[in-house]
Amino acid sequence: MTVFAKRLNGVQIRFPFSSVGATQNAILCAVCAKGETVLTGCAKEPEVVSLCRFLNGAGAKIEGAGSKTIRIEGVKKLCSTEFSIDADRIVAGTCLIGVLAAGGEAFLRQAPIGQLTAVIAVAKKMGAQIIPTPKGLLVKRAGRLVSPLLLETDVYPGYPTDLQSPMLTALCCAEGNCMVSERVFNGRFGVHEQLNRMGAAIVAGQTSAEVTGGRKLHGERVFAKELRGGAALVLAGLCAEHKTVVENCHFIRRGYEDIVRDFRELGADIGTETEI
Repeated sequence: MTVFAKRLNGVQIRFPFSSVGATQNAILCAVCAKGETVLTGCAKEPEVVSLCRFLNGAGAKIEGAGSKTIRIEGVKKLCSTEFSIDADRIVAGTCLIGVLAAGGEAFLRQAPIGQLTAVIAVAKKMGAQIIPTPKGLLVKRAGRLVSPLLLETDVYPGYPTDLQSPMLTALCCAEGNCMVSERVFNGRFGVHEQLNRMGAAIVAGQTSAEVTGGRKLHGERVFAKELRGGAALVLAGLCAEHKTVVENCHFIRRGYEDIVRDFRELGADIGTETEI
């Protein structure tokens, strides 16, 4: 779909649900619109705050980023700027969960610790040792992995929906059962069928899933159907006995610069099929 407009005007927009994509797109339209735009019910995720910092550096007039209400005074044009992108909290969280599921330890350099509060809280509850430092985050898991009993996703600063699928892998290996409630998106348990092929025991519906813990995963040829589910299958391969092959890895590359390199540097026996 292609949309044209001779001129955009400032308006008041209320989001019935806090959506990162909707908030960001409204901001992008409003920065050069004529007059003031007021957005309420905005997403508070770090990605929204980062976008606003970038646009303000380029000459935009945005106030309230990181809150439910954002005010934007339109400007005639933006200018060039320099901007440093924050470390990706979902990539860092995936590595953290990988250590949680497979055991061992890792130091995550420049991890956005303040953006991972909910993930760190769950990891500690499951038995991980998390040590923040000025240079990053040290993650250790040498003992038992136990179920948190209940995991609920939520908008920021709650547990991120993008790390729900990777956490399913860790929950399969943890002692005890867990109920997972997906409060952000419906139908986000599609990876459970592939994990069950590897020995997991997950019963999933549209908005919730029951995970039976204490399972021993085994290697299989499995198929990624979307980005975060694909990452969950990579983590499952790290925990499984024998070889796992994840097909359709183009989905995974959408959100990870090089997940094979990252886990190989952490000591995993992992590679693309052309390297094996």
